[in-house]
Amino acid sequence: MSGSPGCPTSGDGGPRRRDRAERDRATVLAVFSVVLHLALVVCAFGFVSLLADVDVVSRAGTGALVGPAMITAGVLAAGVLLVRDARSAVTGERRRSWPLLVGLVALLTYVSSGAVLVLLEEGSWFEGLLFASSTLTSVFPYVVGVLAAVVAVAYAAIADARPGAGPRWPWERDGPA
Repeated sequence: MSGSPGCPTSGDGGPRRRDRAERDRATVLAVFSVVLHLALVVCAFGFVSLLADVDVVSRAGTGALVGPAMITAGVLAAGVLLVRDARSAVTGERRRSWPLLVGLVALLTYVSSGAVLVLLEEGSWFEGLLFASSTLTSVFPYVVGVLAAVVAVAYAAIADARPGAGPRWPWERDGPA
C-alpha cells in the first residue's frame, strides 16, 4: 500500500520520512556545534593564555603537537556524543544531565589524550601520570569541559525546537490579527 496516506513509503512525508528529516537536521546542528566548540576553545585558550601569561602545555620538553592533539581529542569526544545523540531516535526531549556528561567526557578525553601522548613520547607511565596531574591543576581542561557543556545545552535547545516556531511579527501570523 505505497499510496495510502500515512504509509511510511507514501509521498505525503510519512512518519519515517519526518523522523529521518529530524535526524538529518539534528546531525547538521551537531556538526555545527562541534565547529562552534572548537572555535570557542581556541578563542578561550588564546585569551586565558594571553591574559594570565601561561602556556596551554606548561611541561617543558613536550612535543609541539601535544596541545593541538589534546584539543582535537576533547572536541571530537564531545562531537561524537552530539552526533550520536542526533542520529538516535527522535525523542523530543533530552536528559537534563546530558550536557554535564558531554562536558565531563570532553575534559577527561582532553587530559587522558595528553597523558597518553606524553607516555608514548617519554616511554614512562610515571611521566604520563605527572603530565595528567599537572594538566588537571591548570584551567585549560575545565575550559574544554565547560564549553562542551554550554555547546551541548545550546545544541539541545536548538535541536528540540520546532522548525519555524520562532517569534513572528503580527503581520506574519496566520489568520485575523
